[in-house]
Amino acid sequence: MSRMAGIGVSPIVLLSLLLLAIGGAHATIFFPRPLTVTGQLCCTQNGNCPGTPVAGATVTLNCPGSILSPPVSVSTTTTATGTFSLSAIRQSITGLTIFVGCTITVQLPVPATAACPVLSNTGGILISLIRRTGEVGGVQLGVPTGFVRLG
Repeated sequence: MSRMAGIGVSPIVLLSLLLLAIGGAHATIFFPRPLTVTGQLCCTQNGNCPGTPVAGATVTLNCPGSILSPPVSVSTTTTATGTFSLSAIRQSITGLTIFVGCTITVQLPVPATAACPVLSNTGGILISLIRRTGEVGGVQLGVPTGFVRLG
């Protein structure tokens, strides 16, 4: 910790002040980073596989915002094989922390056409955190850690 005019100041505060002085009000250490989350939804009590694939369910990626980073919310529909792929751009200091606070959700009930009574005859939500699996061509990749049923 540095001392500035008798007040303890952390290095990150000093760096932020320097960036603000150089770049004005738009200075930031956050960078736009592309991300893609892929997974599969199956006809089980909690939606996790293995099991029969669930087609036609809406899957949503939600990432919270902050003062320097807007929230992210994108949705898609599962394919005939129950798979989904969600892509977005998120502001992040590093790719290693890009999925912090993000979740994947599936609103229940899924459509009756999904032929999955255990998920189409009840309300609630399936929710999962996201695990970073790597990076390809600058895109941060992630997968659901496993759905949990709420409600």
